[in-house]
Amino acid sequence: CFIRPSCMAAPRHRPALSAGLCRYASSARMPSSPGARLAAAVPGHGKLDPIVNQATQLGVCELIPLLTARPVVKVSAAQRRKQQARLFQIAVEAGKQSAAALLPRIHPITPWADFLPQIKASKLSLIATVQGPHEPVEEILSEGSDLAPLVMVGPEGDWTQQEIEEATGVGARRFSLGAYVLRCDTACVAAVSVVSFLLNKVISAQAQIDPRFREDDTSKRSG
Repeated sequence: CFIRPSCMAAPRHRPALSAGLCRYASSARMPSSPGARLAAAVPGHGKLDPIVNQATQLGVCELIPLLTARPVVKVSAAQRRKQQARLFQIAVEAGKQSAAALLPRIHPITPWADFLPQIKASKLSLIATVQGPHEPVEEILSEGSDLAPLVMVGPEGDWTQQEIEEATGVGARRFSLGAYVLRCDTACVAAVSVVSFLLNKVISAQAQIDPRFREDDTSKRSG
């Protein structure tokens, strides 16, 4: 089975995989890059299902739901654990639909303050903001510092100024999703799509120089 344990939810919350799932995974196409890691604010309605579904189809390797300053969403620790297992099942179904060889690791809902160390530990972290200043995301990714960047998408109404300052203070780089203000789930699709497309361009360029990056060399990545 090509689904790697490192790309799943933590073992204590990971549902058992069926033989059918392993069959679908073994025939799926391996990605050319590890995929982005998506950290998305929990929407005001609290429903993460469409974000997990669409992010899985787009090939993210991790998904971290965030509790941000706005909107105010109250979720107990027990609810977080229960929702984590349910969201993984949604990822499984989305993976079958899109023939994804790897499923994302679904993290429990994480408070913003607890998430900041992950930004600091990342080689490359990108935060989508409505207000500038912004850096051209293509130029950032062309540096080739990380082929699995951490991509952060905020809630409706954008991040608070404090959250932006805290993120950039530990290394996050700001980028724009365009002139329009998007819903959280739409913004997640836009951010991951843009980053994935540009990452593939970077990999294609690197493959001209280093054969280790060639897309057809999947046997070494199948695990």
